[in-house]
Amino acid sequence: MAADWAALDGGTPAPSAFAAGRPRGWRAASAGGAGARPGRRAPRRHQDGSTMAASLLGAIKAHQLFVNRKSGGTRLSLRNANLSGASLSQLSFEKANLVACNLSRCHLTECRFDFGDLFGSSFESSNLTGASFRKADLRGVNFSRATLVRAALDEANLAPGMVVRTEAGAESHTLLSASFHQADLGEARLANIEAREADFRRASLVGADLGKSSLARANFTKADLTRASLRGARLVSAVLDGAVLVGADLTGADLTGASLVGTDTSSAILTDTVFGKTQPRSGRAPPPPALRALFDDHRRWVETSGASGGRAVFDGGLAEGLDLSNLDLRGASFREAVLRRSDFRGSALTLATFAGADLRGCLMSGCAMPGVNLAGANLEGARLRMAALNPVEVIAPDGRRTGRWWPADLSGASLRFADLRGANLAGARLAGADLSGATLTDADLSGCDFAGANLEDARI
Repeated sequence: MAADWAALDGGTPAPSAFAAGRPRGWRAASAGGAGARPGRRAPRRHQDGSTMAASLLGAIKAHQLFVNRKSGGTRLSLRNANLSGASLSQLSFEKANLVACNLSRCHLTECRFDFGDLFGSSFESSNLTGASFRKADLRGVNFSRATLVRAALDEANLAPGMVVRTEAGAESHTLLSASFHQADLGEARLANIEAREADFRRASLVGADLGKSSLARANFTKADLTRASLRGARLVSAVLDGAVLVGADLTGADLTGASLVGTDTSSAILTDTVFGKTQPRSGRAPPPPALRALFDDHRRWVETSGASGGRAVFDGGLAEGLDLSNLDLRGASFREAVLRRSDFRGSALTLATFAGADLRGCLMSGCAMPGVNLAGANLEGARLRMAALNPVEVIAPDGRRTGRWWPADLSGASLRFADLRGANLAGARLAGADLSGATLTDADLSGCDFAGANLEDARI
């Protein structure tokens, strides 16, 4: 044990081991009221500081024996204890009852709180580097300005909690949300945590793992999530205004209803990311900030021939009913993305990939789409009037023309009832495509491959 026992012994002001100033009948319950803790009379306060510190010291030592399953061990229970300023590094508080304890400004590096009950406790400004809180009850815990670098909070419960106090027969209720305001969580493990409505404002989460966590309505305003993993995280209605998500992995994350004003998502991975239905009752919505940043990064990538920025990859993403007009999306990837009813008019889509994408009802009339990959895409009812889907010449890495041409690929695509009037489809691959009911009047179909295509009721 590497604890600084002197901090709990006569040399410094001894912390109160038990409740101080709490009304009788204090208890805690979950936000919904379930699991209420029965009210307890506050224990008698110690009068002698040294006796109190010795009692606390003995209780912590007995808990170490309890954790290691040795004789004489007793589970630690310090409800409402004031341990502020203590140095207790490398100790195990596994399965301890530390409800509503004051552990602010403590030195708790590499301590273990796994499976512990820390409901409503405060670790404000404490050093918890390398500490572990796996599967701990952290409802309503305050980690404001704490250092949690490389800490492990896997599967911890950080949901809001209700504190219920009774005094003179009257009850008061206070809803507490877990707070990491300005905390340092660099490279912390927060996978699978339940942290609805948690406060991460201005927190540093550089390289942190929040994969598959429940973060609905959590507040990440101006938080730094550079290179953080949010794979499969549920961020429904979360606030990420001004947050930095540079290089963050949002694969499969659900951002439905999230606020992303001023969010920096440069180089972020948005594969299978869900932005929800953003189409307003009339017209089409602009792309959310995360997508706008992705497209801006892509534009720089195109303009500098890959020297800066990054290629836009939105494979499997969901963002329907968007205004995606007048964008430079040459070479961008939207494999199996759901973009139905979006407006691409005026956008450059040369060599873009939409293989397997849902583009039903999209507006693509007049788009420059040479060499585009639409294999297996669903373009039912889409408008591609006067669109250019002709081949594009392959250019060698040194800029030389090769004389080889790359055709647009619509093989296996569904173009039922699509409007392709006047479109340039010269040399396009349409093998196995469904063109039933499509309008191809005045379209250039020279050199097209229609092997196995369905042209029933098509107007040519």
